[in-house]
Amino acid sequence: PSLSSLSNLISPLPLFSLYSLLSFSDEPRFCSQMILLLCIAVLPIIFIIIRHRTLLHRLRSNGFSVVPSLPLIGNEFLLSSPHSFKLFGKLAETYGKTYALLRGSVPTVITSDPTVIREICVDNYSSFHSHALDPLDSDIFSRSNLHLFHSRGSKWKRLRTVMSSAFSLQAMRTWFVKMESKTDDLIDFLPEEEAVPIHSLFQRHASSVISACAFDSEGEEEEWEGVRTFFGRPPSLSISTIAYIFPSLTHTIITIDRWRSAGSVNPLATFTKYIAKKASLRDKDQSPSDFLQHLKNVEVDEEDLGDGSEDLFDPTKARAVKAITVDELPSQLRFVSIAGFDTTANTLTFLCLLLAENEAIQDHLRSLIIDLTPDMWSLSSLPYLQWCIFETLRLFPHASPLSSRECTSPITLSSGLHFDKGTQVLIDTWSLHYDPSLWNEPDRFNPERFSSSSSPLFIPFGLGPRQCIGMRFALLEIKLAIVRILQKYRIQQVGESTNHLTVRDSNTIWPEGILVHFHPLL
Repeated sequence: PSLSSLSNLISPLPLFSLYSLLSFSDEPRFCSQMILLLCIAVLPIIFIIIRHRTLLHRLRSNGFSVVPSLPLIGNEFLLSSPHSFKLFGKLAETYGKTYALLRGSVPTVITSDPTVIREICVDNYSSFHSHALDPLDSDIFSRSNLHLFHSRGSKWKRLRTVMSSAFSLQAMRTWFVKMESKTDDLIDFLPEEEAVPIHSLFQRHASSVISACAFDSEGEEEEWEGVRTFFGRPPSLSISTIAYIFPSLTHTIITIDRWRSAGSVNPLATFTKYIAKKASLRDKDQSPSDFLQHLKNVEVDEEDLGDGSEDLFDPTKARAVKAITVDELPSQLRFVSIAGFDTTANTLTFLCLLLAENEAIQDHLRSLIIDLTPDMWSLSSLPYLQWCIFETLRLFPHASPLSSRECTSPITLSSGLHFDKGTQVLIDTWSLHYDPSLWNEPDRFNPERFSSSSSPLFIPFGLGPRQCIGMRFALLEIKLAIVRILQKYRIQQVGESTNHLTVRDSNTIWPEGILVHFHPLL
């Protein structure tokens, strides 16, 4: 029998069989039984070691420098670290800008090489058209409630087409009116002359903007507080981590987790039900005043769709169908809501911190916007404001842990690196944005570095067809908020910077302990 078949004998071996094997009635027989027991115990270990070495050898033969790892576990604990985004840079110093490791038994490539990134995300997109697959999402083609970020193949193409219409220029005009109202609320209630924990402040603001634009709601604080708590947790040993290590036990792990969490309150599930209830109260074919109505107007029955399989998907030829099902609609709204509140709040927090630390830049930006009446067109005509935001996102690419791809068909890049199907790719945006060979004085806040039209590769919103769909919405919201704040207040740092960065369960990098003063202008 093969090593794999022998290893499968362990779990079903009954205890009474072990007891009978340990009979002392016959010494020669006892010795042979002990040898058999040792073989049963040792052979799976040998199998695991051989499999681990085979995976490493395959990665090396594909042209990658390989980070040492442990059998079975691989480098999973490194990848699950709340500071993994900084550890990648340390590894790059030893193994180069593109290297490989193992996530459990899943081959994973980390890269901060601009050429490799462009080839993966743009030039060879047809071979990397999907985000890295969580082992617990192995049934992505049968799940009817999958959101845009995790979707693949024809389903992704269809959802992307539907959601793109909700971020059109015409739609953005509607959203901007709602943004203005919520930004007025932010300015009216901004605490003055006291130390303000600005991350939580901007989280509340961002959630109110998203609630108004997504489903025309004032933003029930109870639902959003649950979401903030749920995604604000530091990452821990999750069921996904265990599934990476033991992929064959995925279905068992899912079953156990559902049994374990039965009866407990899941803030994410509660938020989804809250959105689904709002969707159920809407009628089709109404004038779209919010994101929900945009989606409701193209809602169809699931049997009317014909999403193909991933193996048959060609992103260059796929037909764009503008339709969404009843089950998919709440998931898309949940995705947009959470992504929008999280990334916008993080960016505004980091931007205020940097402006407080660099008063000359803050004063210069204020001089450009002090007499501005902010609207969609005037805000898009302020290059220095955009440079400040871009430089903030270069220094703090807080969505970098989400930047991933999975090889869906074998391919060899121009550098000679070969990717087997199923290889996951993590794009190390943090190291890319701090690369001294690309950026002069990379640790310095210098917005004018973006004045050149030929700046290095800069990808805070991703790259290629899977670039962040809400980029224009987020930039508009950030610009409006910071302009209104600077027109009325001077942002000042409170003592020494206490900025700490950690990866959260949202898979984004959150700031911690940032306090500022908002001093009214004289």
